Amino acid sequence: MKTCILVFTLFSFMSCQKSTWMTPSTTTQNHLPKEMNYLSEQEALGYWLLSQSQQVRDDFKKDFTFSGKEIKEYVDSLKINSQSIKF
Repeated sequence: MKTCILVFTLFSFMSCQKSTWMTPSTTTQNHLPKEMNYLSEQEALGYWLLSQSQQVRDDFKKDFTFSGKEIKEYVDSLKINSQSIKF
C-alpha cells in the first residue's frame, strides 16, 4: 500500500513539474533575430559589381565570363583527365 501511495505521489509531483521542464529559457527567447534576409553569393557579387566603376566591371567580365565553347572544352578536358586516372 505504501508503494502505491509513493508511486502516486511521485507521479503527481512529477506531472506538476513537467510544465516547467518544457519552458525555454529567457536568454534564448531574447536573442532571436527580428528580421532575416538571405542573400546568395551571386547576388552579393552582382550588387558589388554594380557599385564599381565600368573598368572594374569590364575586367571582371574579361576574367570570369566564359563562352559556351570554352566551358565545353574545359568539361571535355576534365573527362579525359578523369579517364586517365586509375583507381
